[in-house]
Amino acid sequence: MNNKLLNTILLMLFPHKCFYCGKVLADEGYVCEQCVSIIPYTGEELCPICGKQEEDCLCQQAPTAYDGCTSALFYTREAAYGIHRYKYEGKSYYADYLAKLMAEKFSLRYGDTPIDLITYVPMHKTKRKQRGFCQTKLLADRLAQKLEILLDDSILVNTGRGNVQMEQHSLKARQENVKISFKLAKGASVSEKTVLLVDDVLTTGSTLNRCAALLKKAGAREVYCITAAVTRKKEKKAAGSGEC
Repeated sequence: MNNKLLNTILLMLFPHKCFYCGKVLADEGYVCEQCVSIIPYTGEELCPICGKQEEDCLCQQAPTAYDGCTSALFYTREAAYGIHRYKYEGKSYYADYLAKLMAEKFSLRYGDTPIDLITYVPMHKTKRKQRGFCQTKLLADRLAQKLEILLDDSILVNTGRGNVQMEQHSLKARQENVKISFKLAKGASVSEKTVLLVDDVLTTGSTLNRCAALLKKAGAREVYCITAAVTRKKEKKAAGSGEC
């Protein structure tokens, strides 16, 4: 059986669904005709440092450990549903779609920045086993392929000691939580490297800040971050955002 025929059979059995509304698609696409007009692309309104909109800017609270951050999409209700299906309903093929958008955003924002390697916010091994995959690793892998940049997954470790981010009700609680949630792998070193750190959703920035600080501790010269989506204040309650 050739690959084309096998792929056709698989699509018949497991058809792709629209990322934003869940409608069954006739091909290997990711967005239905009705949802093309509602794709919540981000623009120039994001702060080049913290990655949030002006009204949500994190830079006034404290300097970030990372040197810049950007995101492909705003975390609207529709985008949140797509990311939820990606993470919890086995729609791993959405990683290709999100990585494509992230690669395009990277080229616009960091196209002139030489990146030495890509890494990601890790998931604890127990949670990864339960879910069947690590959504951030898959995003980072697809993005690394598209950008032709080395992926290094041996730097950061999720300790499993922190609580789920969505359960933390304040910025201070999140910051304290992530301190015990992540650590450097034994012998990890990124001396004088410029690193691109990948996560799925940017909310308070606590997770990215902690991981970036660890990368700097391991010798990174600069750390830039990119996420699939970024929250806005008006959408946090509606979408139920949260990094994980």
